[in-house]
Amino acid sequence: MGEGCRMQHRGRPAHGQEEAGGKTGGGPLAGWRVLVTRAEHQAEDLSRALAEAGAEAVELPVIRMGPSPEPERLDAALLALQSFDWVVFTSANAVRAVAARLGALGVPKAELARCRLAAIGPATAAALAELGLVVEVVPDEYVAEGVLRALAQRDTWRGRRVLLPRAAKARETLPEGLRALGANVEVVAAYTTVPADPPNAKDVLTQLANGQIHAVTFTSPSTVHGFARLWAVHGREGAPFVVACIGPVTAAAARESGFPVHVTAAAYTVPGLVAALAAYRQKGAGSDGVS
Repeated sequence: MGEGCRMQHRGRPAHGQEEAGGKTGGGPLAGWRVLVTRAEHQAEDLSRALAEAGAEAVELPVIRMGPSPEPERLDAALLALQSFDWVVFTSANAVRAVAARLGALGVPKAELARCRLAAIGPATAAALAELGLVVEVVPDEYVAEGVLRALAQRDTWRGRRVLLPRAAKARETLPEGLRALGANVEVVAAYTTVPADPPNAKDVLTQLANGQIHAVTFTSPSTVHGFARLWAVHGREGAPFVVACIGPVTAAAARESGFPVHVTAAAYTVPGLVAALAAYRQKGAGSDGVS
């Protein structure tokens, strides 16, 4: 298979499959082949978790990260970090984009420590920790609403200046909520999410349509939209596979795109997604997928 999709059955396992010993003989997902739709640089952790649960992970990156559509505004904000009280990150991709831009500007990443930092979830917090930064707020619920509730309890917000670097397309729940608390919020697009065209998409989607891949995982609305685009481009209809989503926002996007949702993780993390898919399988989906 091409670089856009790593599959165990041609001597080239997906990320994590080798480390897990090609573990497809046991585990709650043994016998299942599961599609990973994340961008290539983010696929490894999900593929590894699936392999550890016994599944064969099939990677088809339906999106990729692109540069900021407003680099001047992003640079201006990063050069004025000292003027912000908080910087709130809603994805690990935003952390990476900001870190890369700081490097290009010659600004030490430690400058972010001038501000109080919040992260939407543990993966985003881990990305900040890799930069040597301490995160003050990580909510219990890893969605914008959860971040807003956690932040509301942490500070007196009237007059606070907040920088929110994020994807070019994102929900307005968080900035609107912070403004309602009295904060001055500067939203800047740190990166774009761009549809990808893996060279082997036709082959993989044919396997999916023929029932040779049992489930599709979605970890963000952008993965839903990227997959829906490829599914339509290649003339596919219906959804003869299990749809597993990392949380309710992604699940809503899947339904809006016409895909029935069989699994929504209670914990909005990669381990939570794999555990929810395994639980669905064990409750009666059987070896063929959709129950």
